[in-house]
Amino acid sequence: MVAGFDDIGKGHIFTVSNPGVSRFYDQIGYWGIGGGSHASLATLQALNYFHFHSLERNLYKICAAKFAGETASGVGAKTIVIAFRYGQSPIGIIQAEPLNEIKNAWENHGKPKVPDGIEARIAEWLKPEKKEEDSK
Repeated sequence: MVAGFDDIGKGHIFTVSNPGVSRFYDQIGYWGIGGGSHASLATLQALNYFHFHSLERNLYKICAAKFAGETASGVGAKTIVIAFRYGQSPIGIIQAEPLNEIKNAWENHGKPKVPDGIEARIAEWLKPEKKEEDSK
């Protein structure tokens, strides 16, 4: 996967796979590769990733996608985030403790959860309805 800026500052994302097949993801604005890509892409979609959101909001979403991807075998937990803006040196690097704080926030508050009490409600819905003659 390759991501970068063209000479007028427009961002581009593409992949090249065997035997030299290229695919472009500029329109969607993100992509993932490897064993955790399905979980990562689903997370970005669920979080409504849009390029026009703030850098900070999108960095959280990208981190959440990486953490979700870690559920796949072979995807390690080590992560370094480097943020770029067109024509500038890296504007920031996030690793170690700040990244742990982001991960803790995601694990404790960000991941979709099973709502309290929903299992009991579903169990009620699954019970067969009593027929009138059964109640006599």
